[in-house]
Amino acid sequence: ALQALKADTSENTEIINSRLEALVKIAKEEYGDFRLWKHIYAWNKDEIGDNPNMIYPYTFLNLQRERLKAKTAEPTFTEYTVQSGDNLWNIAGKRYGDAKSWIIVLMDNEKTIKASAGVLSPGMTLRLREILDPNA
Repeated sequence: ALQALKADTSENTEIINSRLEALVKIAKEEYGDFRLWKHIYAWNKDEIGDNPNMIYPYTFLNLQRERLKAKTAEPTFTEYTVQSGDNLWNIAGKRYGDAKSWIIVLMDNEKTIKASAGVLSPGMTLRLREILDPNA
C-alpha cells in the first residue's frame, strides 16, 4: 500500500510521499490507472523536478482529483509471441524504443506473467500496446 500522509479537500487530495515511490505506482494506487502518472507529474513538476522517475521521500504531491473526471483513452493492443532470449526489457526496447517502458508491458500482462511464475517462455503470447500512451 502507498505509504503516504493524505489530506482530502473537496477537489484535491494532497499526499506527502513517505518513501521512494514511482509515479506509476502512485497513479495506480490513487486512481486505479497507472497511465495517469503524466498528469500527476505535470501538476507537480515544480516540486518533483525534471526527473519524474526520482520522487524523493516526503515530497508533497497534489493529486487534483477533479481534473481527472474526464475519461482517459483506453489502449489498443496487438499480440506478440515471445522469442527465445526475450525479456521484458528487450521487448519494450524493440517495440517502443525505450527499454524502461518494460514496466508497462509487465502491468498489461501481469496475470499471464504471474501464471508462468514470472518466466517468459518462447511461444508465450503477450499483449503489447499499439502506442505506449494512448492519451498522447
